[in-house]
Amino acid sequence: IVATADVSNPKDVQRILSDAQHQFGQLNGVFHLAGDLHHKSVSRPFAELTPADIDTQARPKIDGFKVLDRELRDQELDFGVVFSSNASILGGVGFGAYAAANALVDRLWFANKGTEPFQWLVTNWDGWRASIRPGDRNGKRAGGTNPFLLTEEEGLDALWRIICISTVSQVVIAKGNLGERLETWVRQQHPVTRDRSVESQAQVIGARPDGRVRAGARTELEQNIIDIWEELLGRDGIGV
Repeated sequence: IVATADVSNPKDVQRILSDAQHQFGQLNGVFHLAGDLHHKSVSRPFAELTPADIDTQARPKIDGFKVLDRELRDQELDFGVVFSSNASILGGVGFGAYAAANALVDRLWFANKGTEPFQWLVTNWDGWRASIRPGDRNGKRAGGTNPFLLTEEEGLDALWRIICISTVSQVVIAKGNLGERLETWVRQQHPVTRDRSVESQAQVIGARPDGRVRAGARTELEQNIIDIWEELLGRDGIGV
């Protein structure tokens, strides 16, 4: 059956579960994939996020999980799979609200761990590439050039293997080398390299037009930030 419901609304979830059990009998498993990927909050810069944006991403992911967990707590299911995103691990430009909602749902199942007849399994995914469908522009769907997108075949194969043989409570599914991506985007162990052989190594690196001096970097973090701004602005001599 296909039904429309708000997964964060207990009455809607109770109705859907009742209809499914009436038509099919005992439930064997559940997938929690609810999310809003079309709202502007999914790619809005962090500084521009509003409480409404946070709520838009949190309601289906977090409130929806809480409702499902409560309604299914007495069910003896074979599995319960939560679909989360690798954005909660790697972040992403514009993914502030979306990454935060996924990061929280990654942790929510800990609260009731061991209290249900079945164990929730959290899966963190790279994006999935949808199949080409009639009407797609130039035969391609948006995001088709993303090298980290999984095909439907890859995603379904991974999901089947995880459900059948996983012995852990959280699994990360990544198309590329996750360690390298963590180093680049999270730990940032590979900052921009610049040739400073002819640059002054003095602590005081110059003066502003108003006569005030520009202080040089005191830590590696400060130097990395200066490198980014100099690269962005195309000029040297930026101080702390």
